[in-house]
Amino acid sequence: MKVDHSESYYFKYLPAAPRDRNWGWHVSAVGWSRVQAHEHYPPAAHPHGYDYKWPRNRVLQEFQCIYITRGQGTFQTKASGRHKIKAGSLFFVFPDQPHRYTPDPKTGWDEHWVSFDGDMPRQLLEKGIFSLNRPVHAMGLNPSIIRCYNNILDVVEAREPGYSPITAMLTAQLVARVQATTAQVAPPAQQRMRTAMFRIEENVDRVIDFELIATELNMGYSKFRHEFKRYAGLSPKQYHIQLRISKAKSLLTNTELNINEIASAMSFESPYYFMRYFKQRTEMSPTAWRQYSRGDTH
Repeated sequence: MKVDHSESYYFKYLPAAPRDRNWGWHVSAVGWSRVQAHEHYPPAAHPHGYDYKWPRNRVLQEFQCIYITRGQGTFQTKASGRHKIKAGSLFFVFPDQPHRYTPDPKTGWDEHWVSFDGDMPRQLLEKGIFSLNRPVHAMGLNPSIIRCYNNILDVVEAREPGYSPITAMLTAQLVARVQATTAQVAPPAQQRMRTAMFRIEENVDRVIDFELIATELNMGYSKFRHEFKRYAGLSPKQYHIQLRISKAKSLLTNTELNINEIASAMSFESPYYFMRYFKQRTEMSPTAWRQYSRGDTH
């Protein structure tokens, strides 16, 4: 296993035990990168077999699912040809298929990716659910897709017992969401709010400047807040808090992080405010939630 942290990238490679492979689906690696304009790509060295340098082709013995959320670039495979990739594009790399991809030097890109393999995804390929000729999907900035990646990262980072089949099923859910999403274009107003929700999901554990999101959408803040609340049922700030509490619940259940560590990880002003917000929304303290969610009645 290799672990890397920095301001601009993160990845983990995961060994697969025989019992993990018996599930029919296992995750071998997961990560993300924020590649700025004219920055070297990839931003860090990867293990042998995964590393490559444009314009050389690479061949993997497994699947990869790569989601681009900012910027643009190029993806090319022997089976499907050359594709222009833009923000909101998701593309699959298939086993034993020569391929290459790179961000546009003028823009860079943000990517989230997961590598996986097993009898189940290979059957999907054999049955035509996956298509070598159609590896690119126009997902838009979809909050449910980024949530899948974040959930996989959370479980991998915690490395609690049983994490391997859990990440496998979360990755299968990601693939199912991709397959279920149609290419139908949402109305502009709805698409703007989906983009806002995506930005909040993408930065769930950070302090967010909501006025900056409104500016990105070419909206005044008051109108943005009104439209967001009408679409999501909550103001942008309350929606963000709701997501942070939801993720904190997962951390309480699945990790041994203490209250102060979780408050810090989720960018709450202090442990006091974290506990206050948590109890307002769950009617339980964080400690009580941890005991309840784990079935500990003592």
